[in-house]
Amino acid sequence: MQVNTLRNEFIENLNSWGAADAKSEKPPKQIDGFLRAKAKEIIYAESAEKKGKYEGNKIRLSQVNEEIQKRSNILINDKKILDSIPAVNIFKTIFFWMLPALAFILGDVVFSKEIVVQGWGLGLENPFEKWTLAVAIGMVPFFIKILFDRHLEPGIHSNLVFIKRFVISIYFITGLSIISGYLYLAYYRAVIFKYTKVTMDGNIYDVLYNNHPTVMTWSFIVVAFLFMIAGAALMSIAAKKLTQWNERRKCLKNIQNGESDIEKLKEIKCDLMEKIQTHSFKTVNSQLDREAEVLAKEFAYEYDSTYKSVSEDINQKDIDVHHATNQIDENNHNFHEYALSELNKYSRNGIFQTGDKSIV
Repeated sequence: MQVNTLRNEFIENLNSWGAADAKSEKPPKQIDGFLRAKAKEIIYAESAEKKGKYEGNKIRLSQVNEEIQKRSNILINDKKILDSIPAVNIFKTIFFWMLPALAFILGDVVFSKEIVVQGWGLGLENPFEKWTLAVAIGMVPFFIKILFDRHLEPGIHSNLVFIKRFVISIYFITGLSIISGYLYLAYYRAVIFKYTKVTMDGNIYDVLYNNHPTVMTWSFIVVAFLFMIAGAALMSIAAKKLTQWNERRKCLKNIQNGESDIEKLKEIKCDLMEKIQTHSFKTVNSQLDREAEVLAKEFAYEYDSTYKSVSEDINQKDIDVHHATNQIDENNHNFHEYALSELNKYSRNGIFQTGDKSIV
């Protein structure tokens, strides 16, 4: 906080001034007026800073409330969208719709490769040509899927009764055609079964084409029709369900993220409300002046206490130095007395050792 920084710096300056005055043995300075002016300056600066933070927090609180309202509206819309999307079981979609559709398409690719492409004599030297043509023929159901998605499927949900009935009639006729084609293939299998149980010379398919040319020709047409219609219909349904599943998954994720964001914004809102209550400020000058008087007394106490503490330390050091000096003088005096007494003792006894003789 800037105000606390200013206050601490000024207190450090007061401590420095007090220590310097005490070391120079100057009397304490009379700075009461200066301290009152500085305290008033700091108190008013503190009030201005609190007011700025208070106003800033109020603006942020208003912005947070607007953001919460905005995200809440988006969350409500996402929940409505989620309710409008039917729940989809992804495993049923894959096993009951997607895999059968792929089986029809792959079956058409293999059928085209073994009969159509080889019958045209393509890809005998380059397998890439053979598979490219076979896959291209097998992709025809994707084109039929576009017709289902863009024209037939929207007609089911049309508000016009005539269009809805027309589309339902097409579905009904297509369904009967698929059933008829499947039964025709059953008849074709019965014919093949008849000749496979009869022993004959030559190629059995030559016999079939000679005796049943219509059955053989229509069998290929029916197989192509089944692969094309069934693959396109199943692919259309599978794609729609996968799209619904993906949209529902994204919608659920958006809802979870939206709820998480709202919770975070609410925490920010609570924090701002606490700060607004904490950063309350006084605008009445008389109250600010009273706080300035209290702060000025604190400043005066800091200066006086530092001055007194340093002065006491200096006096104590002087006393310790004087005591140490006296102790040294006393020790020196005692040493001289001891030396003199020893000399007197030897003088009284009359014994002086000089070389190897004694003098009495």
